[in-house]
Formats: sequence, C-alpha cells, structure tokens
Amino acid sequence: MVPFIIRFVVIALICYVVWCVIRPRYAVRIVIDDQGIKYHHGLPAAHEREVLEFLQEQLTLERELTICVNRQPGGYLRISFKGQIPPGTRQQIRNYLNSVM
Repeated sequence: MVPFIIRFVVIALICYVVWCVIRPRYAVRIVIDDQGIKYHHGLPAAHEREVLEFLQEQLTLERELTICVNRQPGGYLRISFKGQIPPGTRQQIRNYLNSVM
C-alpha cells in the first residue's frame, strides 16, 4: 500500500495541473501597488506609455491591485480587478481602457 503522503502529493499535483489548464488567461495584466506599476504585460505598444501614465496619475493605492483584460468576441473588453478600489475609480479605468484599446 502506498503511503498516505505520496497519495496526497500525487493528488495535489493532479489538482495543480487541472487548475493550470482551466484557469483564465489574460491578454493584458497590470499589477500596481502604493509605489507604482510593479508589472505589466500585453499592453499595445502604441498605447503602453499613456496607459501606464494614466494609471499612475489616477490611482493612489494602499494595497496591491491587479487589472486583467481580455478581448471578448465582438470587440468587447472584459476587465476584472483583483484588490480593493472604489467603484467610481473602477468605472473610470474601464472607460479609459475601452477608449484606448
């Protein structure tokens, strides 16, 4: 009989592989904290500078915020936020990204 710990590790590994396969992938990902932009990936090169400047000017954060963007069929942008941010600021970011991208 296989020891319990080995079974647990195998099950955990299988769960991780399944999670990697089904998790959503984002075309654009921006991570911001109180010191500024920490990470950004997937922004259109033509608009990268202006988007990053807009976010740095408009946001004053105490905690980390992640903005994830995917383009849906029909050209609609699906924008999700991970972190605490006021609803008005969320809408302002959505409006700006929709107008630029």
